[in-house]
Amino acid sequence: MNISVETLLERVGQRDQTAFRALYDAMAPKLLGIALRILKRRDAAEDVVQDVFVKLWNGQALFNAALGSGPAFLATIARNRALDLLRRQGGRAETEDSALEDLMDLTPSPEAIAADRSDLKALLACMQQLTEGQRRAILAAYVDGAAGEEIARKLSAPVGTVKSWIHRGLAAVRECLGR
Repeated sequence: MNISVETLLERVGQRDQTAFRALYDAMAPKLLGIALRILKRRDAAEDVVQDVFVKLWNGQALFNAALGSGPAFLATIARNRALDLLRRQGGRAETEDSALEDLMDLTPSPEAIAADRSDLKALLACMQQLTEGQRRAILAAYVDGAAGEEIARKLSAPVGTVKSWIHRGLAAVRECLGR
């Protein structure tokens, strides 16, 4: 019997140990991949995954199905924890235009994969309509977690321009997606 990640997250919120183990088995390898891609060190990536699951069990990370899918929720926590650790260590993640495509592998069920891929294809199509500056600035901010000043240095552009690219680019993406 396949139980959705969302159902498992709900049960973990009720302190169900069996659901916790099933959620860990289903998602830990994927979360490890995300953290490893950012940190490039297995030991640090494993620490991030452990931290994600400790926060879930202790009720410090609460899932809300109205805000998105369970795998995306977990991936976001893992990504943010990995970026926090990377910043504390003085490192930076590399931005790749294909980084958004990597997110397609987060959902185990075929239905969720089809829905996510459809959403991702729409997002990628909208991102392709942006200027190169807008696209690179958004990816640096939302995939790498870089700050405006860091993005400005990387793109050799003024901070105000970078902020404008991000603001206008996100508005264009929202409009393109009909949101």
